[in-house]
Amino acid sequence: MFFYVILLALLVLPGERFSLSEKNTDSNLFDEVITEPVLNSNLEAHVFNWADMIENYIKNLAHNGIRRDVTQTLFDKAKYILNKKDGHLVVHKLSERLTEYFKRRKNAAHAIAHEAQIRYDRYIKEQHFSRDDGISNTKYADSNSPSSLPKTSQNSYFKQKICQWKSTIKIADEVPRKNNVTIQSVDWTYLLESTMLKNHNDAEANREQLRWQYFGTKTGVLRLFPGREWSSNFIGFYDDYDPRTRPWYITATSEPKDVVIVLDCSASMGNTKFGIAKAVANTILNTLTKRDYLNVVCARESAWDDVGKWHHYKPEVLSCQENRLVPATSVFRKDLRSKINDLKPGGTSEFKKGFEKAFNLLKSKTRTQCHSILIFVTDGKDTDGDKVRCGPGYYTRSDVFEKVKELNAITQPPAKIFSYVIMDNHTETLPGKLACDNNGSFTKLTSGQNLISNLHQYYDYLAKSSPNLKKGVWTAPYLDNNGLGVMVTHAVPAFSKVNGFLIGVAGVDLTLNEMDMILMRYLWGSVTGFVIDKEYRTIFHPLMQQGTKLLDDPSFIKIHSLEQDQAGKPMEFSWVAGNMSAGNTGSTHIENGRRGMPKGDYRAGIKYDVMPLDYYYAPIKDSDYSVAFVLAKTDMVYRELEEPENWDSENKSYYNLLIEYKSNEVMQKYPKVFDLLEVKTEEKKYKGLRVSHKYSSIFFSPQCYCDPNEYIFDDNLAKKTLNAHEYMNKLGNMRGDKGCDEGSQYEKGTRAYVLVTHPIEKFWRDRDPELVKNVMWTYVGMRSGVFRTYPGHRSVRDYDPSQRPWYRRTVTSPNKISITTPYMDSAGSGKILTFSQAIFEGMDIGDQSKCQNKEAVLQGGCLCQRNEECMSGSCYVSEAEGPHKNELRCATERIEAITSLDHGYDTFHDKIFELMKAKLSNGEDRDCEAEYKCTPLDSKNMDDQGVKRKCKTKCYLFDNRANVIVDSNFRDVTALDEVKYKGVSLGSAQGEIMLELIYKHKFFERGESIDFQGVCSFTKSEPMVTMNGIPVTPEDTDNYAKTNRLIPKFENSYGCIQDIVSFLANDTKLGNSRMLVGKIYGACISGIYYLTSLKGTNLFLLVIENWQEEVDRKYAFDNFNCRINEKVVASGAHRIINGTCAHNDTEAITLKEKKMCPVLEPVQLDCRYNGAIIIESAFSMTILPVFIALCNSWFAQ
Repeated sequence: MFFYVILLALLVLPGERFSLSEKNTDSNLFDEVITEPVLNSNLEAHVFNWADMIENYIKNLAHNGIRRDVTQTLFDKAKYILNKKDGHLVVHKLSERLTEYFKRRKNAAHAIAHEAQIRYDRYIKEQHFSRDDGISNTKYADSNSPSSLPKTSQNSYFKQKICQWKSTIKIADEVPRKNNVTIQSVDWTYLLESTMLKNHNDAEANREQLRWQYFGTKTGVLRLFPGREWSSNFIGFYDDYDPRTRPWYITATSEPKDVVIVLDCSASMGNTKFGIAKAVANTILNTLTKRDYLNVVCARESAWDDVGKWHHYKPEVLSCQENRLVPATSVFRKDLRSKINDLKPGGTSEFKKGFEKAFNLLKSKTRTQCHSILIFVTDGKDTDGDKVRCGPGYYTRSDVFEKVKELNAITQPPAKIFSYVIMDNHTETLPGKLACDNNGSFTKLTSGQNLISNLHQYYDYLAKSSPNLKKGVWTAPYLDNNGLGVMVTHAVPAFSKVNGFLIGVAGVDLTLNEMDMILMRYLWGSVTGFVIDKEYRTIFHPLMQQGTKLLDDPSFIKIHSLEQDQAGKPMEFSWVAGNMSAGNTGSTHIENGRRGMPKGDYRAGIKYDVMPLDYYYAPIKDSDYSVAFVLAKTDMVYRELEEPENWDSENKSYYNLLIEYKSNEVMQKYPKVFDLLEVKTEEKKYKGLRVSHKYSSIFFSPQCYCDPNEYIFDDNLAKKTLNAHEYMNKLGNMRGDKGCDEGSQYEKGTRAYVLVTHPIEKFWRDRDPELVKNVMWTYVGMRSGVFRTYPGHRSVRDYDPSQRPWYRRTVTSPNKISITTPYMDSAGSGKILTFSQAIFEGMDIGDQSKCQNKEAVLQGGCLCQRNEECMSGSCYVSEAEGPHKNELRCATERIEAITSLDHGYDTFHDKIFELMKAKLSNGEDRDCEAEYKCTPLDSKNMDDQGVKRKCKTKCYLFDNRANVIVDSNFRDVTALDEVKYKGVSLGSAQGEIMLELIYKHKFFERGESIDFQGVCSFTKSEPMVTMNGIPVTPEDTDNYAKTNRLIPKFENSYGCIQDIVSFLANDTKLGNSRMLVGKIYGACISGIYYLTSLKGTNLFLLVIENWQEEVDRKYAFDNFNCRINEKVVASGAHRIINGTCAHNDTEAITLKEKKMCPVLEPVQLDCRYNGAIIIESAFSMTILPVFIALCNSWFAQ
């Protein structure tokens, strides 16, 4: 039976996997393969010849198309100066800059909260709550009512239309709009608008902009500044938004806590009662934060029904991690919500065992140990109805009180129990006594509506018991509901000084993208940086996805998993993390440091290098975060590119916004430039694009600017173009390169990259037209963020060449020509491939004594004979000056740039297949895709009549990560059907051969990791039919980013946990012959395969002779085996079913043990039962304290 379970696990929906607690690592599993000599091998010599021809074609295309040799020579001949960096000083400057940035938002939030307290209390004292005078349209600008909104205009900083001088309100759907309390909340919060406007103006005076400012009341009303119309779903209904369920509100109103929900799942909870109970549980889940820990217990026991049938039930913990509490991240909460919603009532009540499980969870290692809370939801019935006759639970109710008392006495801290009874005129004794005996509260509920208000005793207690929160708190990162990506918020609760109750929470946002831009400003060389919080959670790291690309609240992982291996090495990093968590400033040298580099996109895996690293770290004051820089040895004293001395002022460079040279602002100073560019707009090859074949164009990525945020959100494109043109060409007031410290817009040294690379433009322009007729773009992307491309054209505003997959892929294999998988060109020209080569930093001709140690790996500038001798992996003839000019020397270790060209896929495909032609001695064709009668491997190559079956020769080019580059199936696939040609794994194309390459030949090494920020699809991907409505050109994309929020109205994708499976080729396994040859006969195919490498590239050629598909497909089991083989070796990202089981929190030290638990204010809860007030609406809860306060005021008079 187990065998079939495993088979079914492999045959789940495409792109999904089960998370298994144990993995079969037995490498002998697939060792029983055919090992007899290969018969009838006809193509071996042809395959070698094909590989050589393809290799020569690619090298010729790269050499004469990219002209890397010219660009490398330009950098080799360039001048460099030595620059020293003090890590302590740089991290101190960054810490101060970020501290100032955080402080301004913190002060703004406190100003709103302070004003809210004053306005609310004055509203009470002036007795506005005692009447209902209605409300004016000036105050009632409803985000759900366009007619009530002020005039709005598009703002790129907020990516939507806003009103910068007016606030709007948003009322949660479940809050009654005509209720006096709701109306009065709208009324008095209007008085906060002036404070929000002042915050906005003060920030602008400091050349900054604040993101959203808001105040959310405890009654479910949000006042937002700047005002906007609310977002709607894909069918036009406004999205719901309850501020009380948002991370910023919850974080500001409760400290870290451990929560266990005990649900009565017995049969008596049937009908609507269980629906209300599940709604209560989900409401509690929705109002927990990442700082909390939780789990859910379904309490019931087996029973006989009224006809004597036995129904088996037992008390169960709903999380798959049933022996401990789990962090209340969005992933775990989503998992528990799903399991709660799937519950059905049945069996008899069993609370004793249920509470035993609950208290065991509260004593687990993974918890905060700061604050323990039990939520108990039941109907209070003594029996479970006529259909439940008897069960073990009947005999345990009498001693449940004593058991809970006993368990709570040994729980630290003791748990408070909040009991909720679904109103049904039944006894209150059991839940009521449990609550009151354990310092909790007891409440009856009549419906599942407006539950946040109806559970007010629980929420009021959390707020009142957390006095430290009055100082405000920075939230953990979360996904902005208003479309600005992942952000953190400084949230400040406001409490009335009249009655002591919580009024609401003020918040001001800061996006992680802003932090990223500021951090980028301080990086240099190969330096990396990261930000963590006090609990070691990684807020920013170069190996994590950008916050703007996530589809769900991020599951941020501990920094140790990014900087240490699974064995916890280097161990010294734990010291760094501990100091950062404690808010210390300092530095640590780690001799065997671990630096990771993405091999492409986030599904491609990471390459780790071990090297000496120095960590410099400092806290960001007024926040919970610390920042660190990581320096390699070469970053301490590094070489910085200088502008050429003999620069010809006639050799102009042009900014990528070509059309802006026609703007009035530019034409006034440089009237002839636009005509000089000869901009073309109607070329078939470049649909909808403006290009200049006469010149290349220059783009500056955000990291080139002193204030990247200002650049990103500045829509004055004409001014940008004018400034860039003058800076690049030393015109006007931009003759000097002063740098940021002296008031320049651009980072010092940026212009040097423009001037040094200018000569390559002529070589690109003068190439053989026949060679490049199918080349779209040729470009060089530099580590500084400067991007030169030919023909000249516009780039997307936030483009950064150093973060592109083609850049990262080539950096990890700098001595080879790297070719990407096919992908759809964003400019709409169809399927393309990118060919890339690395440009090394100019040859180091300094101290030659470093070259004397012949046993050591050679450093840059040393004489060499082979690539393998060099630390950089590249040995070439350099024209750089020095004692060994024009001799073979090692390249420097640092990559200066990546130079590339984009080539149309279809024409490349046709050329490759044109080269792969073969004819046997008998005259029979063996070309790729040629059909012929099968050469007998065995009798099964005959059909039922004894006639030979038809076979083919199949050919594939794939890269060193097992991604197929060329496949006959790609040729006729429309460019819009990208899923069929982009990132297709060799395992998907030829699973059984992939199996042999992995387990028999050890040619591929398998890697696996968990991505907690993955993207999955609800339904199978379908090809696009048209590009209409989708941004195609860079101009379209920039406009789309300005006018559309980052969360689209309808998405087939969602955030999920994924298993990332990758493979890396080990070409030494090809042996001296440079070829693997094997025979395959399996459930999917049969044939003889040949595998060889294309030297000097990242590609391999796989040829299958006598390829025959669907052998014995008439047998169902063979079909089954075929699918299994394909599944086992499929690389890529796969959704993990029960993915939370893989999300193990290994933290064994609680917050209490770290001495990080806040001091709680003792709060005496009012607890009554058998006569408690029944909660029916939010009105009585909200208005009662106001009347009490008014009475006190009247008596005082």
